[in-house]
Amino acid sequence: MSTIDPIDKLITEWSWRCEKGYPDLNNPKDMAILKEVLYQYDITLEEVEERIEEQEDSLFIEKLPLSQDDIALIVQTFNKLNDKDKQVVRDNFRKHSIESFSKLMKTAYNSYKPFFPISKKKGRGRGEFIPLLCIKDSKSGGTEDKDIIVGDTVLEIKELEGGSKFLTGKSGSIKKSKFSINIETYCRYLEQLGIEKGKNESVDFVIKYFHNQYVSGNVSNQFIAAIKDSVDIVRDLSPDDLEDNNLNYVKVGNRRFEFIIEPGKEVQSGEIIKLGRELEKSEAALSKLGKHPVVKDPDVLYDNYYQVVDKYLASINYFGIYPVGGSRGPDILTAPELKERLRKNYISTVQHNLRLTLSRNG
Repeated sequence: MSTIDPIDKLITEWSWRCEKGYPDLNNPKDMAILKEVLYQYDITLEEVEERIEEQEDSLFIEKLPLSQDDIALIVQTFNKLNDKDKQVVRDNFRKHSIESFSKLMKTAYNSYKPFFPISKKKGRGRGEFIPLLCIKDSKSGGTEDKDIIVGDTVLEIKELEGGSKFLTGKSGSIKKSKFSINIETYCRYLEQLGIEKGKNESVDFVIKYFHNQYVSGNVSNQFIAAIKDSVDIVRDLSPDDLEDNNLNYVKVGNRRFEFIIEPGKEVQSGEIIKLGRELEKSEAALSKLGKHPVVKDPDVLYDNYYQVVDKYLASINYFGIYPVGGSRGPDILTAPELKERLRKNYISTVQHNLRLTLSRNG
């Protein structure tokens, strides 16, 4: 079982307490902090000075446009590299364009791999520190939408999940899009039809999914497939199933609704019958559904979905796509190149954000 070097542990503790995030032997404040830590760990100043001299070659990392907390993490990782990998990082420090960075990752990624998992702030994806170490004039775009910014160019960093999927984040939200609105209105009209539970599996699945999943922003391809099946049921319904003037009921789906007619009175041709509220509601829903874009063509949902995808892609110039776990360097793709690789007619969202899927043969 490996043990932690007490001097490394002391230096780490000292670094966290220093204002810059790393110790400076010429800074009186840092040296005062060191005395406190030396007493705590019972280690001599000579031992620490010797180790600090070994680590001075990492000070160039201070030039990164990051918080001191982030820089301290990167310095700690750098100091654990072997001499060969340290030299690779020094030689390529913030010298590359996005294009040359892509080439570097194909030949020298193993030197940078230890930086892949480190991340300080919630919302920041793994692998974002590597392009910052390599790309000239790059800076972090924060933790919400944009990962790496180089002048007017945006580089989004993503790690695949399950081998082929990644989430877009808040900038890929479906809220208030045609995709979202069409699903919501279709499901609410469908629910108002009052089809008896258990009579149609597709309708039951759509309504249940709408209540249990869609309200939290989760949409799967299975849900869209069920919507397409339920459209066939809707198309078979008619708001006017009165074939004879003397019928005293109307059938909507598998449900029978009774007319209240005075005893002995026959319904005359053209006579207006006041329907009960439940039937009026169903008939109105059926009328609206007949005009609904999804009923006219269920594939409109795919069109709506890709409108959101296009909007998301339009805000980003390049994507750096790591495989699961960062086992190799990122593939650098332009937005059009990424779109070509996306799996077609596959829909998925999580908490209202798109989950895009790469085609396995792409």
